[in-house]
Amino acid sequence: DTAESHENVSAVLIAYSRFRPSLVYTQGLAHVVAKLLQYVPDPEEAFWMFVTLMEDYGICCIFDSQCLKSISDAFIVCLPNAVGQHIRSTSLHMVEHLRIWMGTVFTQSFDPSVADLVLDLIWSCEPRAFIPIRIAASLHAQFKADILACTSIADATLFFQCKLPSSVTVATIRSSLALGNWFYLDQKLPAQMQDALNKAPRQNVASRSRKLASEL
Repeated sequence: DTAESHENVSAVLIAYSRFRPSLVYTQGLAHVVAKLLQYVPDPEEAFWMFVTLMEDYGICCIFDSQCLKSISDAFIVCLPNAVGQHIRSTSLHMVEHLRIWMGTVFTQSFDPSVADLVLDLIWSCEPRAFIPIRIAASLHAQFKADILACTSIADATLFFQCKLPSSVTVATIRSSLALGNWFYLDQKLPAQMQDALNKAPRQNVASRSRKLASEL
C-alpha cells in the first residue's frame, strides 16, 4: 500500500461515480478497484476494466437495493433443498453476506488467490454468466452441514462473514464448482434468478462514456 496506489483507487472510484451518478459508493468497491490495479496499474485502463466488470458483467446490480433483494429471494431456489428450507425456517438473512461476497467479487475477507480465481472465471465466461452468483451458490452447497448447524442470525453472520471466507481456498472453489449441480459453469441459471437479474438497471456504456467525455 502506497500513497500513489490509494490515489489511483480514489481516482477510479471518483471517475466511476461520474459515470454512474445513481450508484452511491458502497464499502467494498475499493477492494475491487485495488485488485484490478494489481493487474492493470494504469488508472485509466483500470477504470474501463472496472466499468466493464460492473456494467457488462452485472456486478452493479448487487449495489441496487431493490435488485439485491430480488436476487436474495431468488438465491434460495438455487440452493440444495435442505439448505433453502433451513434458511427459510430460521429466517436467516441472506442480503448482507451476499452483498459482501458478490459485491466485492470475493476480494474482501477471502484469500487474495480466491479473488484472482473468481476474476479469471469472470473474464473467461460470457458476461451474463454471473459467475459470483454461481460461486456463492456452490459454496452454500459445499458448506451445507455448517449452514444447517446455524440456528440463529448471530450464528449465520459469524459463519458467512468470518468462518467460511477464512477457510475457503482456490481448491475449495474448484471442488465446489465441480459438484455438477445446476450452478456449474455450463448450466443455465434458474428462471427466477434470471428474471431478477434481467430486471437489474443497466447503464448504456457507450452513450454514457460519450456524455462523460463531453463533460471533461
